[in-house]
Amino acid sequence: MREFTQQQCVALVGGAGGDRAVELGTALLSTIAASAITGYLTTHLARTAPGAGKLVQAQGAVHGYAVAFLWSAVILLAAALATVFLVTASPDELDAGERVVALH
Repeated sequence: MREFTQQQCVALVGGAGGDRAVELGTALLSTIAASAITGYLTTHLARTAPGAGKLVQAQGAVHGYAVAFLWSAVILLAAALATVFLVTASPDELDAGERVVALH
């Protein structure tokens, strides 16, 4: 299996273009996943049979990614709710000749 370099990983998630929100989001979710993995391994490795360490490590990785996914879903839901309640403009409020310009 091919492993990616750090630059390739940053390019894959969109951080190479200078999008600070993507970089911050990736760092935040990576930190959440790493913390969840560490917590899982701390609590489960101590009471594991000697030969089951690899299995517990794999389960810890799955747990960490599941926790990060859950937090990303919560953040996305909060953003969607904020959009629904804070964006109050409607198409009827625009003048007939007014041009809509998308800002990036």
